[in-house]
Amino acid sequence: MEPKLNQNVSQSEKHERLGVAELGKFGEEDRMPRWLEMMLQLRRGHVNNNMVSAIASILAIDPTVVTAHLCHEATQHISKTAIEETFCGYRNIQMILSCLIGHSKSLSMTEVPSILDIQVLIEKAWDNGILSESRIQTGGILKSRKYIGTPEVCALFTSLNIRSRTHRFISQTGKSSYAQLVDVVQAYFSNSRQQTSIHGEKIHQTELSPIFLQRPGHSLLIIGVEKRDNGHYNLLVFDPDYRYPDNITKLLAKLRISRFSKLRDHITSCYRRSDEHFAKYSEIEILYPDPI
Repeated sequence: MEPKLNQNVSQSEKHERLGVAELGKFGEEDRMPRWLEMMLQLRRGHVNNNMVSAIASILAIDPTVVTAHLCHEATQHISKTAIEETFCGYRNIQMILSCLIGHSKSLSMTEVPSILDIQVLIEKAWDNGILSESRIQTGGILKSRKYIGTPEVCALFTSLNIRSRTHRFISQTGKSSYAQLVDVVQAYFSNSRQQTSIHGEKIHQTELSPIFLQRPGHSLLIIGVEKRDNGHYNLLVFDPDYRYPDNITKLLAKLRISRFSKLRDHITSCYRRSDEHFAKYSEIEILYPDPI
Protein backbone atom coordinates (compact mmCIF):
# COMPACT_ATOMS: atom_id res chain seq x y z
CA MET A 1 0.00 0.00 0.00
CA GLU A 2 1.19 3.52 -0.64
CA PRO A 3 2.32 5.59 2.40
CA LYS A 4 -0.17 5.72 5.24
CA LEU A 5 -1.48 8.56 7.35
CA ASN A 6 1.28 9.44 9.76
CA GLN A 7 -0.94 9.98 12.77
CA ASN A 8 -2.01 6.34 12.62
CA VAL A 9 1.44 4.72 12.76
CA SER A 10 3.91 4.31 15.59
CA GLN A 11 6.92 6.56 16.10
CA SER A 12 9.27 3.78 14.99
CA GLU A 13 7.28 3.22 11.79
CA LYS A 14 7.46 6.93 10.99
CA HIS A 15 11.24 6.69 10.72
CA GLU A 16 11.47 3.46 8.74
CA ARG A 17 12.42 3.52 5.07
CA LEU A 18 9.66 2.07 2.92
CA GLY A 19 10.45 -0.39 0.16
CA VAL A 20 9.24 -1.46 -3.26
CA ALA A 21 6.11 -3.01 -1.77
CA GLU A 22 4.97 0.44 -0.61
CA LEU A 23 6.65 2.78 -3.12
CA GLY A 24 6.12 0.74 -6.28
CA LYS A 25 8.54 -1.00 -8.61
CA PHE A 26 10.57 2.20 -8.98
CA GLY A 27 10.77 2.69 -5.22
CA GLU A 28 14.55 2.24 -5.16
CA GLU A 29 15.26 4.19 -8.35
CA ASP A 30 17.45 7.27 -7.78
CA ARG A 31 16.05 9.24 -10.70
CA MET A 32 13.52 8.80 -13.48
CA PRO A 33 14.83 8.71 -17.08
CA ARG A 34 15.65 12.15 -18.48
CA TRP A 35 13.26 11.76 -21.43
CA LEU A 36 10.38 11.12 -19.02
CA GLU A 37 11.41 14.06 -16.88
CA MET A 38 11.34 16.37 -19.91
CA MET A 39 7.95 15.05 -21.01
CA LEU A 40 6.42 15.58 -17.57
CA GLN A 41 7.70 19.14 -17.42
CA LEU A 42 6.22 20.01 -20.80
CA ARG A 43 2.92 18.15 -20.59
CA ARG A 44 0.20 18.24 -17.94
CA GLY A 45 -1.43 14.97 -18.88
CA HIS A 46 -4.51 14.31 -20.98
CA VAL A 47 -7.11 16.91 -19.98
CA ASN A 48 -10.88 16.76 -20.48
CA ASN A 49 -13.01 19.75 -19.48
CA ASN A 50 -16.73 19.85 -18.64
CA MET A 51 -16.77 16.18 -17.65
CA VAL A 52 -18.69 16.72 -14.41
CA SER A 53 -21.47 18.51 -16.27
CA ALA A 54 -21.54 15.83 -18.97
CA ILE A 55 -21.86 13.07 -16.39
CA ALA A 56 -24.62 15.00 -14.63
CA SER A 57 -26.66 15.11 -17.83
CA ILE A 58 -26.27 11.36 -18.32
CA LEU A 59 -27.25 10.54 -14.74
CA ALA A 60 -30.32 12.73 -15.12
CA ILE A 61 -31.83 10.47 -17.78
CA ASP A 62 -30.71 7.18 -16.22
CA PRO A 63 -33.92 5.60 -14.86
CA THR A 64 -31.94 3.57 -12.30
CA VAL A 65 -30.58 6.71 -10.60
CA VAL A 66 -32.77 8.01 -7.77
CA THR A 67 -30.52 10.90 -6.78
CA ALA A 68 -26.91 12.02 -7.23
CA HIS A 69 -24.62 14.69 -5.79
CA LEU A 70 -21.60 15.97 -7.70
CA CYS A 71 -18.55 18.12 -6.96
CA HIS A 72 -17.88 21.53 -8.49
CA GLU A 73 -18.16 21.52 -12.28
CA ALA A 74 -14.76 23.23 -12.69
CA THR A 75 -13.02 19.94 -11.88
CA GLN A 76 -11.06 18.70 -14.89
CA HIS A 77 -10.50 15.06 -15.72
CA ILE A 78 -6.72 14.68 -16.01
CA SER A 79 -5.47 11.24 -16.96
CA LYS A 80 -2.03 9.78 -17.33
CA THR A 81 -0.26 9.90 -20.68
CA ALA A 82 0.35 6.67 -22.57
CA ILE A 83 3.92 6.30 -21.29
CA GLU A 84 3.23 6.93 -17.60
CA GLU A 85 3.02 4.14 -15.05
CA THR A 86 3.11 5.42 -11.50
CA PHE A 87 1.80 8.98 -11.26
CA CYS A 88 -1.86 8.47 -10.31
CA GLY A 89 -1.43 10.35 -7.02
CA TYR A 90 -0.08 13.39 -8.83
CA ARG A 91 -2.85 13.35 -11.42
CA ASN A 92 -5.45 13.29 -8.64
CA ILE A 93 -3.73 16.25 -6.98
CA GLN A 94 -3.87 18.11 -10.29
CA MET A 95 -7.59 17.43 -10.60
CA ILE A 96 -8.31 18.75 -7.11
CA LEU A 97 -6.22 21.85 -7.81
CA SER A 98 -8.05 22.39 -11.11
CA CYS A 99 -11.26 22.60 -9.10
CA LEU A 100 -9.85 24.98 -6.50
CA ILE A 101 -8.22 27.21 -9.11
CA GLY A 102 -11.49 27.29 -11.03
CA HIS A 103 -13.61 28.68 -8.21
CA SER A 104 -11.55 29.54 -5.12
CA LYS A 105 -10.50 33.14 -4.57
CA SER A 106 -8.24 32.24 -1.65
CA LEU A 107 -5.79 30.11 -3.66
CA SER A 108 -2.95 32.17 -5.11
CA MET A 109 -2.09 29.49 -7.67
CA THR A 110 -3.38 30.36 -11.14
CA GLU A 111 -2.53 27.24 -13.14
CA VAL A 112 -2.29 23.54 -12.41
CA PRO A 113 1.34 22.60 -11.65
CA SER A 114 3.19 19.83 -13.45
CA ILE A 115 4.14 16.59 -11.70
CA LEU A 116 7.71 17.82 -11.25
CA ASP A 117 6.45 21.11 -9.82
CA ILE A 118 4.27 19.19 -7.36
CA GLN A 119 7.31 17.18 -6.28
CA VAL A 120 9.20 20.40 -5.60
CA LEU A 121 6.29 21.77 -3.56
CA ILE A 122 6.07 18.60 -1.46
CA GLU A 123 9.82 18.64 -0.82
CA LYS A 124 9.57 22.30 0.26
CA ALA A 125 6.75 21.37 2.63
CA TRP A 126 9.04 18.77 4.20
CA ASP A 127 11.82 21.38 4.42
CA ASN A 128 9.39 23.44 6.51
CA GLY A 129 8.71 20.53 8.85
CA ILE A 130 5.29 19.62 7.45
CA LEU A 131 4.86 15.84 7.80
CA SER A 132 8.58 15.60 7.13
CA GLU A 133 8.77 11.98 8.33
CA SER A 134 7.51 11.08 4.85
CA ARG A 135 10.89 12.14 3.47
CA ILE A 136 12.49 9.49 5.68
CA GLN A 137 9.93 6.91 4.61
CA THR A 138 10.30 7.60 0.89
CA GLY A 139 13.93 8.70 0.74
CA GLY A 140 12.74 11.82 -1.10
CA ILE A 141 10.57 11.98 -4.20
CA LEU A 142 12.16 14.69 -6.36
CA LYS A 143 12.45 13.54 -9.99
CA SER A 144 11.42 10.03 -8.96
CA ARG A 145 8.67 7.60 -9.92
CA LYS A 146 7.89 6.55 -6.37
CA TYR A 147 4.30 6.23 -5.27
CA ILE A 148 2.89 9.03 -3.19
CA GLY A 149 -0.13 8.81 -0.93
CA THR A 150 -2.29 10.67 1.52
CA PRO A 151 0.58 12.03 3.69
CA GLU A 152 2.19 13.73 0.70
CA VAL A 153 -1.12 15.24 -0.42
CA CYS A 154 -1.72 16.49 3.12
CA ALA A 155 1.77 18.03 3.30
CA LEU A 156 1.27 19.77 -0.04
CA PHE A 157 -2.13 21.20 0.85
CA THR A 158 -0.94 22.35 4.26
CA SER A 159 1.96 24.21 2.62
CA LEU A 160 -0.51 25.88 0.23
CA ASN A 161 -2.77 26.91 3.13
CA ILE A 162 -5.48 24.55 1.91
CA ARG A 163 -7.18 23.25 5.03
CA SER A 164 -8.12 19.61 4.59
CA ARG A 165 -9.53 16.64 6.45
CA THR A 166 -8.52 13.00 6.37
CA HIS A 167 -10.34 9.79 7.21
CA ARG A 168 -9.19 6.19 7.39
CA PHE A 169 -11.75 3.41 7.13
CA ILE A 170 -10.96 -0.08 8.40
CA SER A 171 -13.39 -2.95 7.88
CA GLN A 172 -15.08 -4.08 11.05
CA THR A 173 -17.52 -6.84 11.91
CA GLY A 174 -20.83 -5.82 10.42
CA LYS A 175 -19.56 -2.82 8.46
CA SER A 176 -17.04 -2.82 5.63
CA SER A 177 -14.57 -0.04 4.92
CA TYR A 178 -16.63 0.81 1.83
CA ALA A 179 -19.87 1.14 3.81
CA GLN A 180 -18.13 3.52 6.23
CA LEU A 181 -16.67 5.44 3.28
CA VAL A 182 -20.06 5.86 1.60
CA ASP A 183 -21.57 7.23 4.82
CA VAL A 184 -18.93 9.96 5.01
CA VAL A 185 -19.00 10.77 1.29
CA GLN A 186 -22.79 10.94 1.23
CA ALA A 187 -22.80 13.29 4.23
CA TYR A 188 -20.04 15.43 2.68
CA PHE A 189 -21.94 16.08 -0.53
CA SER A 190 -25.53 16.12 0.73
CA ASN A 191 -24.72 18.58 3.53
CA SER A 192 -23.17 21.11 1.15
CA ARG A 193 -24.40 24.59 1.95
CA GLN A 194 -24.27 25.54 -1.72
CA GLN A 195 -25.94 23.13 -4.10
CA THR A 196 -28.18 23.52 -7.09
CA SER A 197 -30.70 21.04 -8.45
CA ILE A 198 -30.13 20.54 -12.17
CA HIS A 199 -31.90 18.44 -14.80
CA GLY A 200 -34.93 18.23 -12.53
CA GLU A 201 -34.70 17.47 -8.84
CA LYS A 202 -32.58 14.33 -8.66
CA ILE A 203 -29.17 15.72 -9.67
CA HIS A 204 -27.50 18.12 -7.24
CA GLN A 205 -24.47 20.20 -8.27
CA THR A 206 -22.41 21.36 -5.29
CA GLU A 207 -19.57 23.85 -4.85
CA LEU A 208 -17.43 21.22 -3.13
CA SER A 209 -14.02 19.91 -4.08
CA PRO A 210 -13.64 16.30 -5.19
CA ILE A 211 -12.18 13.80 -2.71
CA PHE A 212 -8.77 12.09 -2.93
CA LEU A 213 -9.19 8.35 -2.29
CA GLN A 214 -6.29 6.03 -1.54
CA ARG A 215 -6.67 2.27 -1.63
CA PRO A 216 -3.86 -0.30 -1.80
CA GLY A 217 -1.76 0.30 -4.89
CA HIS A 218 -3.85 3.03 -6.51
CA SER A 219 -5.66 6.31 -5.90
CA LEU A 220 -8.86 7.70 -7.39
CA LEU A 221 -10.81 10.94 -7.27
CA ILE A 222 -14.36 10.86 -5.93
CA ILE A 223 -16.42 13.40 -7.87
CA GLY A 224 -19.79 12.44 -6.44
CA VAL A 225 -22.14 9.77 -5.15
CA GLU A 226 -25.36 8.31 -6.54
CA LYS A 227 -28.24 6.33 -5.07
CA ARG A 228 -29.73 3.65 -7.33
CA ASP A 229 -33.28 2.36 -7.45
CA ASN A 230 -32.17 -0.81 -5.65
CA GLY A 231 -31.21 1.29 -2.62
CA HIS A 232 -27.47 0.87 -3.14
CA TYR A 233 -24.96 3.71 -3.38
CA ASN A 234 -22.18 4.01 -5.94
CA LEU A 235 -19.24 6.37 -5.83
CA LEU A 236 -18.70 8.46 -8.96
CA VAL A 237 -15.00 8.75 -9.73
CA PHE A 238 -12.35 10.05 -12.07
CA ASP A 239 -9.63 7.44 -12.52
CA PRO A 240 -6.33 8.83 -13.86
CA ASP A 241 -5.60 5.41 -15.39
CA TYR A 242 -8.47 5.90 -17.85
CA ARG A 243 -7.88 8.10 -20.86
CA TYR A 244 -10.92 9.30 -22.75
CA PRO A 245 -10.96 10.81 -26.26
CA ASP A 246 -10.88 14.57 -26.66
CA ASN A 247 -14.48 14.58 -27.88
CA ILE A 248 -15.82 12.57 -24.92
CA THR A 249 -18.18 15.31 -23.73
CA LYS A 250 -19.75 15.56 -27.20
CA LEU A 251 -20.03 11.77 -27.30
CA LEU A 252 -21.73 11.70 -23.91
CA ALA A 253 -24.21 14.30 -25.13
CA LYS A 254 -25.12 12.08 -28.08
CA LEU A 255 -25.49 9.10 -25.77
CA ARG A 256 -28.44 10.80 -24.10
CA ILE A 257 -30.46 9.51 -27.05
CA SER A 258 -32.25 6.34 -25.97
CA ARG A 259 -31.03 4.15 -28.84
CA PHE A 260 -27.50 4.50 -27.48
CA SER A 261 -28.45 3.28 -24.00
CA LYS A 262 -26.17 0.20 -23.98
CA LEU A 263 -23.13 2.18 -25.10
CA ARG A 264 -24.05 4.95 -22.65
CA ASP A 265 -24.20 2.46 -19.79
CA HIS A 266 -20.85 0.99 -20.81
CA ILE A 267 -19.13 4.37 -20.77
CA THR A 268 -20.72 5.62 -17.56
CA SER A 269 -19.73 2.36 -15.85
CA CYS A 270 -16.15 3.65 -16.04
CA TYR A 271 -17.15 6.35 -13.55
CA ARG A 272 -19.05 4.12 -11.13
CA ARG A 273 -17.49 2.20 -8.25
CA SER A 274 -19.70 -0.09 -6.18
CA ASP A 275 -19.17 -2.13 -3.03
CA GLU A 276 -18.01 -5.02 -5.24
CA HIS A 277 -15.05 -2.97 -6.47
CA PHE A 278 -13.90 -2.20 -2.92
CA ALA A 279 -14.80 -5.57 -1.33
CA LYS A 280 -11.20 -6.79 -1.19
CA TYR A 281 -9.84 -3.63 0.45
CA SER A 282 -10.06 -3.67 4.23
CA GLU A 283 -8.48 -0.19 4.50
CA ILE A 284 -9.30 2.95 2.54
CA GLU A 285 -8.16 6.54 3.11
CA ILE A 286 -9.61 9.80 1.88
CA LEU A 287 -8.59 13.45 2.00
CA TYR A 288 -10.61 16.49 0.97
CA PRO A 289 -10.24 20.27 1.29
CA ASP A 290 -12.54 21.97 3.77
CA PRO A 291 -15.58 23.51 2.10
CA ILE A 292 -14.83 27.07 1.02
